[in-house]
Amino acid sequence: MCHIHPLEGMAWDRGKVDWGLTKHGVRDPNEVERWDEKGKGRDVAILQNGLALPDILGTCKFYMYGGITVDHWAEMVSALTGWEMNGEDLLKVSERVINLQRLFNIREGITRQDDQLPARVRSLPTFGKYSTEPDCEVQDLDSMLLEYYKHRGWDPETGIPTHEKLAELDLEPRVPPS
Repeated sequence: MCHIHPLEGMAWDRGKVDWGLTKHGVRDPNEVERWDEKGKGRDVAILQNGLALPDILGTCKFYMYGGITVDHWAEMVSALTGWEMNGEDLLKVSERVINLQRLFNIREGITRQDDQLPARVRSLPTFGKYSTEPDCEVQDLDSMLLEYYKHRGWDPETGIPTHEKLAELDLEPRVPPS
């Protein structure tokens, strides 16, 4: 994935950039209070699906910061390949990729306990602009993580994609014919 993935959440809730994803389920960033945590797990999952597309398509993510949306990418893919695709189709491709990455990481030993932020990132900064902004402290990372897992279709206890999610994404293991 990309070195600027964490920017998506900040650019959405602070910068009020939606990349055309409100029509695909992310909340309008202009209607979300920056430090509110409720609903962010779901929004982050949708933002990740949308902003992973440039990586999947082999293009620069900054095109999206310049106004190219998921639906534009779908038009381009359709024109280039002859496949009829829309934004929802591409978001499903991205969701599959993110689930495959998760499965790879699980195979390599990553667990739910690794889905954490360092204490200094969750806490009030000791200096700077936000050092007197107590609302910027992460209050309930676990609830946001559970919300994220729920939206992703991952087990809340383990963070592992459920069999139902893998079947939905056509990612179930296949037994080779004998």
